[in-house]
Amino acid sequence: MATDNRKATAKKVAAKIAETINNGLPSSNIHDSSLLNDSLPQSFNVENNQTVALENIAVPGLRTLTPELLTAMIPHWDSSQYRIEDPLNPSETIPQITQQQADRATTIYDGALRALQVTGKALDVTKEKFTVVGKHAKTVNAGIQASTSIEQVKGNYLGYLNEVENTKQKNIELSVNQSKTVTTSRISAYSKDELQTQERLAASKAELMRLKDLELQAKLQEFKVSLGYIQQGN
Repeated sequence: MATDNRKATAKKVAAKIAETINNGLPSSNIHDSSLLNDSLPQSFNVENNQTVALENIAVPGLRTLTPELLTAMIPHWDSSQYRIEDPLNPSETIPQITQQQADRATTIYDGALRALQVTGKALDVTKEKFTVVGKHAKTVNAGIQASTSIEQVKGNYLGYLNEVENTKQKNIELSVNQSKTVTTSRISAYSKDELQTQERLAASKAELMRLKDLELQAKLQEFKVSLGYIQQGN
C-alpha cells in the first residue's frame, strides 16, 4: 500500500513538473511541498546580508533542475521487488507485464526517444542560429565601422579640395598684389620725375622773378635819375 502511494505521489509530481517545464514557468511554480518529501529552502543569503527569495530568481527561457527535484523527475521503482534468490525458480511476485504491454511500452519509449533526439537537433540548430546571429551582428558592426571610415575619408578629401581652392585664391591674390607693387613702383618713379620737374620749374620761375625784380630796380633807378632826384655820379 505504501509503495502504491509513493508511485501515485511520484506520478503527480512528474506530471506537474512536465506541465511546468512545457509552459516555461519559473522554478517557484514547480515546487509543491505537499508532493515532495523534502521542501526547498524559500530564501538564501547573499553579500551584504541581503536575503533573496528563491521564487524571485528566474532566468527567462532557462529550465529549472535542482537536486531536490531529481527524485520526482526520475521514474520510481523499487529494486527490492526484483530480488532473485533462486535463478532457476524465480518468484511470481516479481513485477511482470504481458508481451502486449511490453510492446506498447516499448513503442511509446522509442517514440519518446525519437522525440527527444529531434528536440535535441532542434536545439542544436537554434544554438547554431544564435551563433550565426552573433556573427551577423559583428559583421554589420564591422560594416558600419567601415562606412564610418569611408565617410571620414570623404570628409578629409573635401577638406583637401577646399585647401587647394584656398591656396589657388591666395596665389591669385599674391599675383594681384605683385602687379600692384610693380605698378605702384612705376607710378612712384613718374611721381619723382614730376616732382623734380615741378621743382626745376619753381626754381626757374623764382630766378625769373629775381631777374625781373633787378630789371625793375634798374629802370626805377634810371627814372629817378632822369627826374633829378639823384645826381649823376652819386
